Amino acid sequence: MLVALLVLVAGCGDDGTTQVSDGQSSDATGDASNGGDGNSNNADGKIDGDGQDSVDGASKPCDDQNSCTIDIVNADGTCSHSQKGDGEACDDGNKCSTGDLCISGMCTGSGSAYCGDGNDCTTDACDPLQTGDGCKHVNNLLPCDDGDACTTGDKCTAGACLPGSSKKDCDDKDACTTDTCDSTLGCVHKKVECNDQNGCTTDMCDPATGKCSFMNNAKSCEDADMCHMGDVCVAGACVPGAISKDCDDMNSCTKDSCSPDVGCKHAVQAGTSCNDGDSTTKTDMCGADGVCAGIKPLTPCDDNNACTDDAGDPASGVKCTYTAVNCDDQNGCTKDTCDKANGCVHTDTSGICTDGDACTVGDKCSSGSCVGGVAPVCNDNNSCTSDTCDPTTGCVFSPMAGVACDDMDSCTTGDQCDAGGTCVGTGMKNCDDGNSCTTDTCDSIMGGCLNLVLSGSMCDDSNPGTVGDVCFAGVCKGNSVACDDGNKCTFDTGASQPNCTHSNIVCDDNNPCTTDSCDPTKGCAFVNNTAACDDGDVCTSGDVCSAGTCASGTGLKCDDGDPCTTDACDNTGTCSHTTIVGCGIGEICGDGVDNDGDGKIDCQDSECGPSDIAHRLKMYAQYGGNGWLVTANAPNQSVQITLPPDGPGGVQKPQYVEVWCSEVPYVVKMESSSQFVGLLKAYVVGVDMTPATAPATWYFDVVSPAPSKPTLGAVPNVKKVNAYSSPQGNAFQVSWPSSK
Repeated sequence: MLVALLVLVAGCGDDGTTQVSDGQSSDATGDASNGGDGNSNNADGKIDGDGQDSVDGASKPCDDQNSCTIDIVNADGTCSHSQKGDGEACDDGNKCSTGDLCISGMCTGSGSAYCGDGNDCTTDACDPLQTGDGCKHVNNLLPCDDGDACTTGDKCTAGACLPGSSKKDCDDKDACTTDTCDSTLGCVHKKVECNDQNGCTTDMCDPATGKCSFMNNAKSCEDADMCHMGDVCVAGACVPGAISKDCDDMNSCTKDSCSPDVGCKHAVQAGTSCNDGDSTTKTDMCGADGVCAGIKPLTPCDDNNACTDDAGDPASGVKCTYTAVNCDDQNGCTKDTCDKANGCVHTDTSGICTDGDACTVGDKCSSGSCVGGVAPVCNDNNSCTSDTCDPTTGCVFSPMAGVACDDMDSCTTGDQCDAGGTCVGTGMKNCDDGNSCTTDTCDSIMGGCLNLVLSGSMCDDSNPGTVGDVCFAGVCKGNSVACDDGNKCTFDTGASQPNCTHSNIVCDDNNPCTTDSCDPTKGCAFVNNTAACDDGDVCTSGDVCSAGTCASGTGLKCDDGDPCTTDACDNTGTCSHTTIVGCGIGEICGDGVDNDGDGKIDCQDSECGPSDIAHRLKMYAQYGGNGWLVTANAPNQSVQITLPPDGPGGVQKPQYVEVWCSEVPYVVKMESSSQFVGLLKAYVVGVDMTPATAPATWYFDVVSPAPSKPTLGAVPNVKKVNAYSSPQGNAFQVSWPSSK
């Protein structure tokens, strides 16, 4: 630092005042303080250099402007300057230096001031002439990173890092991956799973096309037919092996067969003649447990009737007794009778039965066994499930997670089946067109990307020579500084007056739920309104704007009042009504089949239980008989029912069979008992038989010949209504309710 030597030179000014070289002057009332002369020159009684004269602070003639010297005014008015010690703190007067220390009498900075603001988009420097701390930050146009791993070409604009105009290309050229970009992780590549749920194909994905291929193989397999062994894959299907399973259990009391679904079956032939190897018994027969045993020992009371079990010994005082043999073989496909010479006889019958396999429908009796009918149609029309059938539970729809599918949404990408069997998109379509003056959205109903132009919204045209940049019909434009008219509702162009143009700005944010206007001092304003609008859902009406968005109104009423249909509104605004499988079909109680498809069989079903609207029909025929049941909901289908005889020898002890339990109207027609003359009997049981819930009249009709038509009226709270056929065994019909 230069030390200025002040030389005091007195002189006279033109105005008669005394002039001194220190810049102080006196007027008519006194001279200025002649700093450093030890006198009170301005007659204020204060001596310069003593720190008391008011002029001393502004004028220190001995100050050499060096903070590393100690300045002293000597008694004779001269100045002396002694250096401070090296390393003492000082101030060199430079804002851009730090750690100032005295060295050899000079104040020197040991470091530079740090002006970094942490913003890559400003160039930071220190200027000693800058106000404040000396730091200044100048915006730059350097490349930068906006922190989004999915943008490229990021560039500094107006002091901020803005995303580049293009997105990162995440295409790995493998069509078997779904390529997306995560703003944090960057590119993500998810493998497409190819699985057709067929063990006889080798599943692969072609990286070039992305299509799944399923190549047939020749692996061992299981064709689900448990009656074959050595199954092998041929032409993509599991072919049964040539070896049939041996199901012979070497028991003469069982009928051995093989069922494709369960394998070997050993049906007990109860009542079938056999040989128990015991010479003390006769009339050996198979029991219900499948064991051959003599059902009758040799006794003195033997009546030579194989249909009775004889006991007693008159010689010892025990009276002879004869008990009827039970010939029931628990097989619904045989008619069980007894022959005096041979004992129990089981005659094969025909008709409807159930084989216990949920994967067959329309089972029928054949050769004394219940043979499964056709397979049910297991198809839920869902490409994300494999449709199979389980012999125990019926149709099974298993989710196929990871399989490519189409969720019918044009705004999703990488559609795949999830773990719940639903087709969902794994990504969203990128609709960004790189233009800040468009609203970029994706509309599934409109078929994909929508890029709506904006007008009046603030933007940045990246031109430092313009101000007040706004969107102008989808294009970002800046106002000319030279032509700025101060009206924020005009777009100003031109180089200078008078060649300026001022175009009115149209304020339009493409939102029907805002009222768009322009204020000359504030510019465009978009104020939320409550106008009627369209939310884009064709299945709603009366949509109204709320909080700047279109709120859905009332949904389209598609309820057809039918509980057996699923009602919905499709993307065309049309109601659809899909029939629910099994709904509306009444449960047939006692046939062992879930007729209405609700997962409950026979009287476990509420239709067969004690409800307000269900009524049970119970019947019996004295000597057995067949009948056919027709319900109102399936008028072209008939279900065969079989009534067993009430007991051997014509003993009349009713054995009622429950043949129907439902609120669905029905007709049961029994065939005539041609073998024997006897009674057919039926009764209906209802929880509430009042006229409000039950037919006014129940009809139990003799069909042919028809000598009479007995009519029984319903009585409140009656639990049972009886009727009989004619003693001649004519056909018998029950109708509920009657149309007569």
